[in-house]
Formats: sequence, structure tokens, C-alpha cells
Amino acid sequence: MFCTGCLPARASEHLRGPELLALAPEPPTAPDLSPLAPFQCPICFESFAWQSENVITVPCPRAHRFCRLCLTQHAAAQRFPRCPGEGCRHELSDEELVDICGEDSVTVLSFREELLLKAVFGLGDAVHCPNPCCRSILSVEPGSGRQRVECCNWPAWCTQCRQPYHYAVDCRDVQALRDQWLQWVSHGRTVYNETRAQHAEFERQKQALEEAAARHAELKHDEEWKQANCRECPRCRRVVQKIDGCNSMVCGEDTHGGNRQQGCGHRFQWDKARAYQAAPDSRPLPRLDVQDVKVRGAGIRHPFCRCSRCHQDIVGPRFRCIHCPDYNLCASCDSDATVAQDHPASHVFQILFQPEYDLRAHLPVGSRIVIADGSERQGFEATVQHEICQESPSYGPSTFGCDFGCRILSFTCFGAFRV
Repeated sequence: MFCTGCLPARASEHLRGPELLALAPEPPTAPDLSPLAPFQCPICFESFAWQSENVITVPCPRAHRFCRLCLTQHAAAQRFPRCPGEGCRHELSDEELVDICGEDSVTVLSFREELLLKAVFGLGDAVHCPNPCCRSILSVEPGSGRQRVECCNWPAWCTQCRQPYHYAVDCRDVQALRDQWLQWVSHGRTVYNETRAQHAEFERQKQALEEAAARHAELKHDEEWKQANCRECPRCRRVVQKIDGCNSMVCGEDTHGGNRQQGCGHRFQWDKARAYQAAPDSRPLPRLDVQDVKVRGAGIRHPFCRCSRCHQDIVGPRFRCIHCPDYNLCASCDSDATVAQDHPASHVFQILFQPEYDLRAHLPVGSRIVIADGSERQGFEATVQHEICQESPSYGPSTFGCDFGCRILSFTCFGAFRV
């Protein structure tokens, strides 16, 4: 037995000539780098001449090679192109892109623009217009939170989320409100109106039942009183009441004349006449054919807020447009199909089923507040912190609000007012 390493040496003792060459290991073959040798692109698998001008060597550590067409298409598909070699992280420079795509190519121009934008945005005080047809870069005040920006003919947008600007809500809540509004428009409004109509029908039937029951109780009380205090005329059965005097009665007038009323004029003795018998009301009471349902937000009042269409105080759900400084709708106007004629249909509304401000939580103990249903708001004095105009004026009982339609962020009562 011989190991593979000793086999050639042992074989040389017994073999000569071609037989010995057959056992010797073949030396490795070097790649043929001649200009006529074929090269296969690892992306499209097309064959090219090794030294062809259509083959490009990327100046990366592994010197990957690709055909010019594949490398050009790869560079055009990325903002900051890298070498397409497997596991290679080499970023193509401006000079390398010029060699691949050409000086005036769209890829090179876009790459230089992206480099400029990257450098500008790295400063932290610039934003890009979200309009895909606009390449403007706008400067914003650093550290000031979300800002309202207008550019070209694009709707005003938020500098933080780059979505249409939203008042009174944070950026993280916009998508949830948009989903809620789309659900309301698709079927929520129809279901709510049906529920509200069912509740209104129940209240109507309930009121009719209560009124009928009250009339029934009143009639029963009247019949019981007449049974205890009245008699019947022996001739015409008319109900007669004795007010005072003797037992001698005349149907329809006093015994000695006067106080004439409808009656047959028959004379009889009070103590001999038949007592009145109460006649119970046999009419059935109305029935409740509709089951009561709870309407969310029903009867809820929203202080300092009026409908922007009907200009009435909002009672019930409040619909606040998050894209307008001050646009609110009541439930009736929200269901009106003509709203889209004077308000953008793309705007999202926040649905408030509860008042945004609890007055009781801000008033001192012992304070009492009265909110009039008219145009005046009375009963307190408050300091208002504004969202847009950044002012904090002190408003009295009769004026509350500002020209910008700012929402009320906070207010403090200065004392107990009673009007």
C-alpha cells in the first residue's frame, strides 16, 4: 500500500515514458486574457470579448466586471449607486458614474442633485417640497416643531410629516384620523343617521305614550271625584253637583232660578237621586314599536363652537376639519350633500363626540358658570393661549376667539362669575 503522495515516486521505479506522465498531476490553467477570449456578464449572462469596450471593470476591491448596459441600468435605478457585485459595498463616485453613463446623462445629473440635497438636508433646517413636479428646497426655523409651508400651487403642508398641514392634531394622529374619516364616509355616517332616526322615533313614541298616560290618569282622577261628589238627574242622566243649600234640585239651574245651564229642568231630591258611577277609560295606550338605541354624542354641547354652515351652536357630534384653521360642522350639516360645494372634499374631519374642554375642570371650587344659547358667551373671564398667532390676550365674557380661528389650548378662570 502506498499513499497518494508516494505513488509517483514508487511508480517511477517501475514505469517509464508516457505511462509515468499519465500519473503526474496536471498544472492549473490560467485564464485566457487574450482580446479574443469570451467574457460572460454575471447579470445578463451575455458573452463579450474580454477586452471589449462594452465591458467595464468597477474600481472596487474585488474588481468586479459587468457589461456597460447592465451597469448603466443599475446606476440609473438607485439614488446612490453601489457596485452590483454580490456582497460588495463599494459606492460609485461621480467620476466613476461619468465613465459609465457619460457626463451629460440623466443618471449623473440626478446623482449630483441627490448629493446636493443630502448635504443641504444634513444641516437640519431645510425641507423638500412634496410636490413631485417641484424640486424646491425651503428653509425652516430649526427646533420650532411642525410648521405650515406653502410652495408652488401645492396645498399647504406640514414640515414634519410632509402631509397636508393639519391643525389641532399631532402628526402621529393624522393617519388614524384619516382612516376614521374614511370609515365614516363609507358607511359610518349612514349607520349613525339610521341610529339617530331610530332614537328619534323611539322618543316620539315615548312622548306620545307619556301624554296618553297623563290624560288617562287625569280622566281617572276626574271620574273618581265625580263618583264621590256628584249625582245623576233621574230623567236625563245629566251629572249634577250640589254646591250648597237644601236637597231640592233642578236639573240645569238653581232651585230658585238663575245660573242657567244645559239641562232638562226636572225637579228632584238630591238624597234620592242615583250616585254617579265612574266610567273607566277603555281606550288602549299607544305601544312602543321601536327599541331604544343609544346615540353617541347625543345632546352634547361644545362650548365656544358654532357650525360654519348653519351658524348654530353645535349640539351632538362635532366635525372639525383638521386642514382648515377654523371650520366645524354639526351632524345635520355633515349629512348635507352640498358640503362639497363650499369645502374641499379631500379634507379630513376629526369627529368629536365629547366636548374638547371640560369647563368644570378649570373652574375654582364654588364657581358657577352660565353659557347663553345666543351669540354671547357669558359667565367667566379667561386667558387664551393661541396656536397660530402665539398671543395670550385676556378676553372678557362677551368676546372669545381671534381672527385666526385658533383653538383654545388652555384657559384659567380669574374668579367666580354669576350672570
